[in-house]
Amino acid sequence: MLSISGEDIRYSTLNRRTYIILSNLGITLTHRFISFKVKAKSDVHFALISGNTEYEQLYEIVIGGWTNTKSVIRTVKQGAHVSLKKGTFLDKGIFKVFWISWNDNTINVGRGLEAASGTIFLKWTNPTGLRPIRNAGFYTAFGSTGEWIFYKQELTTAITTHTEKTIGLTSQKTTDITSKITTDRTAQMTTDRTSQMTTDRTTLMTTDRTSSKMTTDRTSSKMTTDRTTLMTTDRTSSKMTIDRSFQPTTIPSCLCPCSKMGKWSNLQSQNLTKEELAVLLADEIEAIKKELLVERKSSSKYIRKITSAPDDRKSSKSIGFGAIFFLCIPLALIVLSDILTLYLYITRR
Repeated sequence: MLSISGEDIRYSTLNRRTYIILSNLGITLTHRFISFKVKAKSDVHFALISGNTEYEQLYEIVIGGWTNTKSVIRTVKQGAHVSLKKGTFLDKGIFKVFWISWNDNTINVGRGLEAASGTIFLKWTNPTGLRPIRNAGFYTAFGSTGEWIFYKQELTTAITTHTEKTIGLTSQKTTDITSKITTDRTAQMTTDRTSQMTTDRTTLMTTDRTSSKMTTDRTSSKMTTDRTTLMTTDRTSSKMTIDRSFQPTTIPSCLCPCSKMGKWSNLQSQNLTKEELAVLLADEIEAIKKELLVERKSSSKYIRKITSAPDDRKSSKSIGFGAIFFLCIPLALIVLSDILTLYLYITRR
């Protein structure tokens, strides 16, 4: 459930392993930084996603998992962890403040509003670089619900700017010192050569402009012709390449219930164990089982058991009629004899 109060965006999550996507709430990631408050007893999940759904590649951050005993960073949803920190980080009755930042190689997770190195409790660096991060999501699960507060973009920007200024302070001081030394050493050389350089440049610029004008007048026609020919050739070549190479590909559709597993197709490359797959796909497997379940009384085998098969042969029909005749005659005689006996009994009285 979403509500907006002042400068905050609030959301309540149920006990459900489905990510709520930030972009759907009007929150965008523009500074490689996000901060939030959360109140939950355990198992807060936050994902940095490469696309706009949880089925895209993602990095998963679990805060207070395993009944609020440890926190981890994963490279896939419910996968093996690549960074772990033991400790209690959540409180079911108090809002806790966290921040997450990332760059080309590293993900940092810390406590509080200030992105300072002393507040980091989870960190992971990938030497080969991180995948692009365009969105984020969050949920609570495994018996836990949560209340979230996200700051609007203005506040997030202010926090990020402050952080960037703090981190860049050392770099700025180094630059100032280097600039001062360089200026002191070169000031004298610049002053001595200024007069000569000004004279030389004035003469050179006058000559260059006259030469440039003449050259431009003579070559303008040739350049126009060359560009026209080149553009025409490039467009024709491009069109021919597209026409020849573009072939619409038809992918056969799967009509069986397994087609619902298409959104999990990226799991093949994630090297998960059987236990992790069983936990991740539990809901989908249960839904497929229910859909594939067949009632015994509605099966053709059961119906054939209680239904005689039709037989149009004359011999079969004759035998059938004969059986009916021979079964009905004894019954008819019994009934008639009873009627006759009753009649005689009534008339004698």
